[in-house]
Amino acid sequence: MKITGNTVLIVGATSGIGKELARSLHALGNRVIVASRRRELVDQMIADHPGMSGIPVNVNDPVSLANFTFEVRNRFPEVNVLFANAGICRSEDMTSEDGKARSFNVRRASRESPTLSHT
Repeated sequence: MKITGNTVLIVGATSGIGKELARSLHALGNRVIVASRRRELVDQMIADHPGMSGIPVNVNDPVSLANFTFEVRNRFPEVNVLFANAGICRSEDMTSEDGKARSFNVRRASRESPTLSHT
């Protein structure tokens, strides 16, 4: 991947790895669009880094995802790099009480908003 001259969309870009990735890629001359559920942190990132753009999005809200998708497609059709970095990591017991492993299924509710469910 070339690391300069891209239009990069980073979901989960206002803290941790996503934030550092956004700052580093922006410093290399890429156009960076930051996305996060906390609007105040999106606004702070773009205020601190002139030239960055930002869009708030809650990846757990289908309406927010649909609005986000519409805005990205209309404002930034040239996006050529995506980091889907939103979320947290926590230790989970992936077995059910009966000792059987849980299975995870991705179901596409629509083209723009896949959903994840577990059984």
